[in-house]
Amino acid sequence: MFFKKPNKQDKLDNNQHPLSVNIAKVLSSTLIVCVVGSIVLSIQDKPTPDLITDLAQSSFATLTGMLITRL
Repeated sequence: MFFKKPNKQDKLDNNQHPLSVNIAKVLSSTLIVCVVGSIVLSIQDKPTPDLITDLAQSSFATLTGMLITRL
C-alpha cells in the first residue's frame, strides 16, 4: 500500500517521487519552526529546550542526506 509504484502521471517533471518531496517539505518546515522558536526563546531570555535543538539537528541531517542523494 505504501510502496506502490507511482504512475507516470503521478511523478513530477524531474522524476522525483511525490512522497519524498512531501517529506522534504515537512522536514524543512520543522527546521524553520525550530529555528524561529529558538530565536524567540533567546529573545525572551529563556533557555532553549533540548527537544527543539535535537529536532532541528535531526531534521537538518535528514534533509541534507536527502538532498545529497537528490531525493
